[in-house]
Amino acid sequence: MINKQHNERVFSFHRQNNKGVSLNQIYMLWGDSLHDNGFKGENMIIAVLDAGFYNVDSLDCFSHLFDEGRVLGTYDFVEQEKEVYNDDTHGMAVLSCMGADLQNGFIGTSPKANYYLLRTEDAYSENVIEEYNWICGAEFADSVGADVINSSLGYTTFDYSIQNYTYDDLDGKTAVSSIAATMASRKGIIVVNAVGNSGNDSWKYIGAPSDADSILSVGAVDENKEMASFSSYGPTSDGRVKPSVCAQGKNTEVINSQGNVINSNGTSFASPVLAGLVTCLWQAHPTKSNIEIINAVIQSATLYNNPNDHDGYGLANFYKADSLLTLTEDLEPKLHLYPNPTDSKFTIELYSADNIFALVSIYDTSANLIYSSEENLTRFDINKIEIPKLDNKTIFIVVADLKNTSLKGKIVITE
Repeated sequence: MINKQHNERVFSFHRQNNKGVSLNQIYMLWGDSLHDNGFKGENMIIAVLDAGFYNVDSLDCFSHLFDEGRVLGTYDFVEQEKEVYNDDTHGMAVLSCMGADLQNGFIGTSPKANYYLLRTEDAYSENVIEEYNWICGAEFADSVGADVINSSLGYTTFDYSIQNYTYDDLDGKTAVSSIAATMASRKGIIVVNAVGNSGNDSWKYIGAPSDADSILSVGAVDENKEMASFSSYGPTSDGRVKPSVCAQGKNTEVINSQGNVINSNGTSFASPVLAGLVTCLWQAHPTKSNIEIINAVIQSATLYNNPNDHDGYGLANFYKADSLLTLTEDLEPKLHLYPNPTDSKFTIELYSADNIFALVSIYDTSANLIYSSEENLTRFDINKIEIPKLDNKTIFIVVADLKNTSLKGKIVITE
């Protein structure tokens, strides 16, 4: 994040090797579930607000974006011109986390998305005008129909100390960039913003606009899912949980200005890793609102029921977020049996929108009870019950009795 002042699972989807060295930062978020089902950001628009995109137009890892006409536009709000490829490298590295594609070497989290590259930040100074540039960039993004804004930028203190924010100002309603981020969200855009790298500093806390309401503010973990010490702390001054979620921002694989894959640190890179997968998730659920997508991502996180000031709600899980959006189309309880038919054991999956008790029973075709268990279902989760191999080649009826409803399914046992 640019802020000059503070400077095994067993998974059912096939893991493709062509993601190369960027695999870990995708897998830890279960993002491969979206990619392997064909959701890589097609027909979605991401606006990247940053400090410059040096060499993006000449690096092989971005050539597919230009060959396919998916860099839809550029603008430099600092210099008031269209050229953005001769400035700072920060935005180039950020973009690589989402849009880069080196065959058999590196792939971003949304390599098929469309992009607007917008320079709003002067990397060599820190002045309030940059927040107003941010507002112009967000307004531009709205005008061109952007679905997602990624902003690896933050504002706390400035070159002129009279302009500095205090922690009390981080209430989502004071900093002009935070007000604008909230407005962008209300216009239907998903805003993804890095929380900052001040965790080890005396400041410690997040910056604007990551204190905004109804956006995804992203903290950083390392390759082992451990919280990066530099990742800024929440909450907002009015008590809201921040970070919203986390992604890999320590030892993150990015592309440098020579086109080489390197490791780099910062919530600047956790934010686009997550933003790209958020874009893929929305592609998979185009009828959902931005707030529904945001809520699903937050509800999928590892610490959703027990957040803290450093991790926020924890590490996002896009398989679970996808499942939440799929299974909550009508908020009705659901029963799934797989594999079906089966010649061995099978799994019962139960989904409920509430924390409720369920009695699960299995009957043979003569209505004899052959299995029964009591289950406590977790709200907005996929509750799995593993059933060992049943004797006899026959058909069994599975019944799940929940509060006010009974779900039934048929499982066929073959040789």
